[in-house]
This record gives sequence, structure tokens and C-alpha cells, in this order.
Amino acid sequence: MTTIPLRSPLAALVGVMLAGPMISTSSRADSLADDVRNIQKSKQPQALRCVLNGQPRSLAIELSPQIAVAYDTWHGGISTLWKPAEAGKAVELTGAVFTGAHGPQPKTNGTLIFENKSPKNGQRYHHSDSSATLHYLGHRIEKNGVVTLSFAFRNAEGKHLALIEDSCRSTEKGQLKRHLKVSELAPGNHIVVDFPSGLEWSGVSDNALRVTRNGSSSHSTSIN
Repeated sequence: MTTIPLRSPLAALVGVMLAGPMISTSSRADSLADDVRNIQKSKQPQALRCVLNGQPRSLAIELSPQIAVAYDTWHGGISTLWKPAEAGKAVELTGAVFTGAHGPQPKTNGTLIFENKSPKNGQRYHHSDSSATLHYLGHRIEKNGVVTLSFAFRNAEGKHLALIEDSCRSTEKGQLKRHLKVSELAPGNHIVVDFPSGLEWSGVSDNALRVTRNGSSSHSTSIN
């Protein structure tokens, strides 16, 4: 599996900490705290790959002071939606990596809107070919506040059966917009994308979208 390095300065710092020379736990925690405060001043979305609310391989993204999302990079799709308790502090950074103390891993800080730790059939993206396996390719943060995650369905030989680009952004009116782009999907095959339940999504029925051909679609929901 190929993984694009995280674009978040915080995530980059964590990677250096894990691979670099041994330093004292207290110095490591103090240095990280300073960097966290600097990151919180940024108006760009911030992304952190971590164990979130006990869910491994999560990518937590604070899109705005009003909306935060977490993607499951293992099964694909959105696993958690919440309203941050405070701007720049959507995730409570706990655990040995962040504070030097053993205990709970990072958790959401704010009001939960949706959380699904157990996706249907083990996935939130579904390919009509039962032999297809999902692979996370990485993510990118764009200047216009859009965060895009890339996934690929592959067969046993490693051939792509479909590529998925799943983008999200927050609007000033408190809407969450999601843009999906599918490519390399062969004729006769289809993909189903699960959407967070309990919300009304434009262009989506029964919290799922069936994609039968290559192309793009946009969907939005209001976060009250």
C-alpha cells in the first residue's frame, strides 16, 4: 500500500518524534504543545491521522470552527462528524505520543453528530466485484479549504478496479459539502458509497449512493 505523507505540520512532527533520536518525555511534550498552539492559529483545515475514539487508522479533520469530520482510512468513508468545542481544538490530544502519559488515545472534543465504528460488511465503500479490496492512497489539503482522500479498489493481482476521490469542505453557512469522483470503473460494475445517517444529503437516498459509471457528483447537508 502506498501512503502519501500527511500534510499536517502536527502529523509531520509526530513522525519525526517517532523516528528521531531519543529525547526526554517532558521535552517532547512541551515542544509538541508549542507546535499545537501554532497550528491552532491557522485558518486552513488541519488533519491528523491517529486512533480516534478507539477507532484505529482515523484521519481527523477540522474543516472549520463549526464542523469536524473523521474518515476511516481502513474501511473508507466518513466515520465521525462533530461540532468542535473550541476552534482549533477539535481533537483532545491524549496518550503517550502527545502528552507523554499512558492512557486513552485521542478523542473528539465537542458535540457528536454522527459516529459509526462498525461499517456494514466491514466497508463504507462497496464494489460489485466481491474480490475487490480497498486501499488508502493518501490525502491532500488544498488552499480553498478542501480536503481530498484517495482510495483504490484492487484485485488479487494488484490491478485497479476503481479509483475514488472523496473530498469535503465546510461552508460559511454551516454546510458540509462532499464531492465524489470515480474513475477506472469498468462497464457493468458499480460502487456504493455509504453516507452518515441521520442527516439529509442532497442527491442521496437511504444514506447510500450507487455509482454505475465514471464521473463526479456533489452532495451537501446542513449541520445544525
